[in-house]
Amino acid sequence: MKFLIYVFGIIFLFVACSVSNTKQEEKACSKTYKNDFKRIVYVQFSKSITKDSLQLTEARFECINTSFAIKKGLYDTYGVWDKAIYVQGQKHPILIWNNRMLFAGQIEQYNIAAYGAEKKNTVYASAMVFNNSGEDMLSSSENKKIINKLSQLIKDNDSKKRDFYEAYWTEVDPNAWERMKKM
Repeated sequence: MKFLIYVFGIIFLFVACSVSNTKQEEKACSKTYKNDFKRIVYVQFSKSITKDSLQLTEARFECINTSFAIKKGLYDTYGVWDKAIYVQGQKHPILIWNNRMLFAGQIEQYNIAAYGAEKKNTVYASAMVFNNSGEDMLSSSENKKIINKLSQLIKDNDSKKRDFYEAYWTEVDPNAWERMKKM
């Protein structure tokens, strides 16, 4: 458990840096896609801590119609998140789901950090995935299988199912939720 707190603390630092200072050149989206995306961009982060080096991979599903797509898909599949990490200066938190089985018939559990951003030229939903040993699963041999699962969560979105938004906005900004209910 301490290791997971450590890993997610590092994720917090990396995402905080990536939100404000990503060196990755962002390609503009000429249009966005409902329940789909144009491309997946992998953003790599490396950090040396004492004698160890930590590698993190964020998969960004770009040109999607909402930055909430992966968060909502995870909520619809696994229920409420375990932790919300707030990055200073950002309105939306990173949502963490711990110890979730991504694949039927497989006993390994994963920890998923979901984020997203809606910027002037692009919209993306993103995720980082780790096993319980803290290994970056998006840089492992399971990458393709995990990306397919995340892609399916996006594509299977039922826009009529709105439970996620109530849970999300009630926690993140209750006043905004009250205004949304009146619309």
